[in-house]
This record gives sequence, C-alpha cells and structure tokens, in this order.
Amino acid sequence: MRIAFLHDEFPKGGGEQVTINLVPYLENAGYEVFVFAHRVDKEKLPPSASRVKYRILPYGANDGRNLPFVCEAVKSDSVSVFVSAGFILPYFRQLKETTGCKTLFVSHNPPFWETDFKRENGRHKASESAGKWLEWYLLRAWKFSSGLFGRSLRKRYRALYDSVDMFGVLCGNYGRVIAEGIGVEYAGSKFRVFTNPLLPADNLQCRREKTLLYVGRLTYADKRVDRLLRIWAKLEPRFPEWSVRIVGEGPEGDTLKTLSGNLGLERVEFCGYAKDVSAYYGASEILCLTSFFEGWPMVLIEAQNYGCVPVAFNCSAGVEEILSPDGVNGVLVKPFDEDEYALRLSELMTDGALRERIRKCAAGNLSRFSIDITVGQWRDALDSLINSQEVCEDAG
Repeated sequence: MRIAFLHDEFPKGGGEQVTINLVPYLENAGYEVFVFAHRVDKEKLPPSASRVKYRILPYGANDGRNLPFVCEAVKSDSVSVFVSAGFILPYFRQLKETTGCKTLFVSHNPPFWETDFKRENGRHKASESAGKWLEWYLLRAWKFSSGLFGRSLRKRYRALYDSVDMFGVLCGNYGRVIAEGIGVEYAGSKFRVFTNPLLPADNLQCRREKTLLYVGRLTYADKRVDRLLRIWAKLEPRFPEWSVRIVGEGPEGDTLKTLSGNLGLERVEFCGYAKDVSAYYGASEILCLTSFFEGWPMVLIEAQNYGCVPVAFNCSAGVEEILSPDGVNGVLVKPFDEDEYALRLSELMTDGALRERIRKCAAGNLSRFSIDITVGQWRDALDSLINSQEVCEDAG
C-alpha cells in the first residue's frame, strides 16, 4: 500500500507539517509513503520523516509539464493513491487514466480562499508603486468587484471535484460551503473530513515568560503579522515587562522589521525559522494570530497543548471551532478590529487567573484533535480508495 503526497516546497507551512505528522502513523499502519515535491530541504525535516522516499519534480507543483514525470514515477513506484496537498492540478484525469491510481485532493484552506488571497495580495502590491497601482485598479480589481473571479473559481473547483476520486476538507462546514458553491449535494458526495492532527508533546515542562508569541509564515495576504505589530504598538508602553517573539520566515520579513522600527517598537524579537517550536510555546504566555483567513490553524491547537493561551480574529469556521466558546478555550476577536484585539489582549496580560482558567479548559478540550482520530480518518479514506481500485481491477 503505497501513498504519494504532492507538495511544492517540503517542508514549508501547515500543509507540509500535516504530512510530516501523519507519516510515522501511516507507516506503522502498513503504508509506504512517498513525497513528490519541487524542492526538499532534508535538514529541516524531523527524524520521523527519514523513511519517506522523495521524488523531485522538475517544475513547480502546479505545473502541467510535470505530468510525464509524475506518471512514470507513480507507475514505477506502484503508488496506489496520489494525494495532492492543496494543489489543483491540471492533469488529475490524465494521471488516473495513465496509471490507474486513485486521486485525493486535500484542501488545507477555507472554501474558495483564492479570492481573498489574490484580492488582498493585489491591493498590497498596488501600494508599492504608481505603476502597480494603475495595473491593479485598471486591469485586475474589476474581476473581483464584478464577481467574475469568483464565478471562474467555482467552475474550476467543479472541474476539480469531477476529476478526483475524493475531496478532502478540514471540517464539515467547509465541505458544505464548497458543495453548495459548485452545485453538488454534500450528503453522499466525494467530500471527506480530515482534521489536522495534534501530536503528543514531548516535553510539557514550561517556563512561562511574559511573552506574546507568533508562529508561522511571514506573508501578507493571509497572515497579516503587520496587524500584530500595530496592536503591540498600542500596548508596549503600558506593559514594560512584556515582549513579542515572531517565529517564522517569509517574503514579508524585511517589511515587518522595517514596520517595527517605524513604529518605534523596542521589545520585538524576530527569531527566524525554527525546526522545533515547542520551546517557544513553553516559554510564552499568549499566542497571537492576526490572520485575514485561516483553514485549520495548527498553531492554535499546538499553543493550547503547551498551555500558551491563543488569541485570534474569528476569521473562519476552523478558527471558531478550535477556540469556541470565546473566553473558555481561547479568545475570539471580531474581525478585524485592532482596537478590540488590543483590549482583549490587555485583559489577558493583566489577569493571570484568567490565563490559567483558559489554559486548563483548553487542555481538557484537546482530545477532539487527537492524532488517533485523524489517522483513523485517513486510514478509512485510503482503504476505501484502495478497495474500490481493486474492485475495478477485478471487474476489468
């Protein structure tokens, strides 16, 4: 039973981390795991991924020119199920017809996230120069305001749905929204729920410091770490014992450092990429997420696991499901009110008993995100696909 996961850069973000987390459990269940990726940085991978077999794509993950390479590798490796981790490939149907393998698309984002991402990224780039401003507002922005981009995206998702054997989503709410958007019934459909797994913590001994923590990519359209810096600018003068740590890397790194300097912030540390972030969780009181959109942010669950109280804008069903009810398993802030976020954050920072209460409640709620539950979802799905493949072969 051989399973292949498609990524672009491995590792990179949350989708890649989910694959890494799943690997040892799938291997223990008898699956052999392959990763197809355009770039692999083995120095950033944990020992648990040491038995994975890597196939280096000649082009970026979404590039249709990969088809001959992927087909040849899938056939030579006898891959039974090919899993695309969020990439809407132009060759799913050809891959199935050429190799006979089953295909599974897994979305690690909220429904139709591309609209928000491309619109926000376009607006951001338009602020860089007069030329880019004209390009955006004269040539591109109308596609979003007219709904043209959204309609085109729904057609693309319907074509994707029709071309794969199974469509994975992070929660039932996401599946129902996509189903409605592409005109199919959710009940009895190809949709399957795969919750992102929480791994057991190796070391839960924590040395709390008065620190606000951000963990993740430094990108603009989705993560919006600039909001955290502006929020901290409201609080830093009032809380001289507190500081901010930003763990991660990305294209916005230099811009964020410049913004921090322009805001006159004195207690912000940019820590860069960290292979193991457990020490940061264990040394921090509060985890801050100020994203414009999220699918199922693992940082919220990981923070809860280490007793680091999470605060986030209520920007998606995934965020709401993890942190609800507000004030019990975390703090949910109305999108995207930075003043309200600063107020709720200041309440947490001044009230140690409140932090401890949320910490204990969140810890008792973590069983919902057990790795055993997620692995069970994957095994059921993979076995279903493999069994259906064997039935088709027998019938043929």
